[in-house]
Amino acid sequence: MAASLVKDFKIPVFAIKGEDRITFFKNIVAAIKYNPAITMDDGADLVSTIHKNYIDVLKNMIGSMEETTTGVIRLRAMARDNALKIPVVAVNDAQTKNMFDNRYGTGQSTIDGIIRATDILIAGKNIVIAGYGWCGRGLASRVRGLGGHVIKLPRLTR
Repeated sequence: MAASLVKDFKIPVFAIKGEDRITFFKNIVAAIKYNPAITMDDGADLVSTIHKNYIDVLKNMIGSMEETTTGVIRLRAMARDNALKIPVVAVNDAQTKNMFDNRYGTGQSTIDGIIRATDILIAGKNIVIAGYGWCGRGLASRVRGLGGHVIKLPRLTR
């Protein structure tokens, strides 16, 4: 998709799959130099960098979107400290994200990671799932779909 954005629509893309941390932040700076009006963030690294090192960019910004729990936590902390200068939509908190991304995407990618890392067959295996929120439900669904047996841990009381 990124290649198509560049080739077909002349939209610059600043990301490389598997990039190291130094390259990651170089790409953030390259994106910031385009003076964005709206940003889409993953982990609040882009918005945080703008607020810390590129304050002048904020005057042209309308807002941003954040898709991760970690990013939303970071941005809420900035808002509590009155440091967040633009509105940000917490996409992470949207019910549709939980219903689709967390439930289906996380379950699928977790199983994919386990299979790639271990080269095991899930069928017939007992898989323990700690936590039965959207991600846990999605994981359980994928395990069952591959013939595994799901063991849900009871909720811990505090």
